[in-house]
Amino acid sequence: MASREKFVLKSFLLFCFLFFSSFNFSQFRNIFIQSSARPKVTKEWCHMLNESSEYNYGRWVELKNATVMQYILTKRDMSDRARQRRCAKEEQRILSYTWKPHTCKLPLLNSLMNEKLTYGLKMLSPFLFAGDSLLEQFYSSFADFTDETEVEVSFSKNFLLVDPYSLKPVDSTAYDNCMLNRSLCPRGVNEYTNATSYHRTLMYFKWAKLLQTGKYKTLIFNTGHHWWKETTSNSSGFEPGTDAFKKYPTMVKSVAEFIRSLNFTGHVIYVTSPPGFHGCRNDLPPNIEPPSWKDTYSWRRPAQVEPHWEQMFRKNSPNTKFSILNITGLSVLRGDAHPNSDCLHYCQVGVPDEWSRILFYKLFQLLSSFSAD
Repeated sequence: MASREKFVLKSFLLFCFLFFSSFNFSQFRNIFIQSSARPKVTKEWCHMLNESSEYNYGRWVELKNATVMQYILTKRDMSDRARQRRCAKEEQRILSYTWKPHTCKLPLLNSLMNEKLTYGLKMLSPFLFAGDSLLEQFYSSFADFTDETEVEVSFSKNFLLVDPYSLKPVDSTAYDNCMLNRSLCPRGVNEYTNATSYHRTLMYFKWAKLLQTGKYKTLIFNTGHHWWKETTSNSSGFEPGTDAFKKYPTMVKSVAEFIRSLNFTGHVIYVTSPPGFHGCRNDLPPNIEPPSWKDTYSWRRPAQVEPHWEQMFRKNSPNTKFSILNITGLSVLRGDAHPNSDCLHYCQVGVPDEWSRILFYKLFQLLSSFSAD
């Protein structure tokens, strides 16, 4: 009887392994893309101003244009921003591939960055990037490509966007009061850095105060992966796991309502957070999908809740010029482009530059719509 039970158990485990192994990661990407059918193939340029994420369906192809590679390397070598997570030995190989959507066309980065675009970007400047270290990589690339222009770009690091107890942004009044008197700090915010809860350090909530100044015309932000790490010992506060899923929509709603209360007339762009690649290695070829059955660090949770952003802004801040920049689909296929054993972040020169390429093209279409109007 015992041997029969062992046989049944082994058969069940084998079935589970084969079942989950059969899942293609594109199914996971569709959680956010929300389209089980691939768009029809066209020869048109990708449309970045509608709700379509068609540019996320594609593959990395060999880039045979040495001019583009040299352009990127020259721009990234001009500042110190690219030093962190630099993969100098891998850059030529990583940059030898470019993202090519299946159904539409994207211009190459060097052809995008012309005088007409950089002049137009001043209409959308200053830019405020607010987010975690993944978004900081995005900011670093974007800022390097606009360094010699009059475009102003700033970065405000944050992990939670909101006070984890009230689930509301820390506005300028609350921020300044906390600076003056520690006892006046919002409940979930620390005045000083704390090694055990650094997510709550006051300086990491500054994005709302900066936006209230009225200086910025474009907000580019994310929530990243730190939302799932936050924990408190008090049940009335923020709890990990299921509670995080429950509180996420409330957080999104409060951010949308906060931006609406500012009468912010600029553009608000939410950037998706690509999951890490378990087992990343520099010797992997591009276009390999990560193991679909493994999610040790909850890397896939953002994609499960990110659709709330479009829904909440449409409902609670309908006049805000809100849009989503989906970088998940193309990023997860680069298990070869991570620094050392860091399978969440990317080599600073490489994939983040493709994010900039897509963002620049999105901004180009925004500017073109202005001209048409």
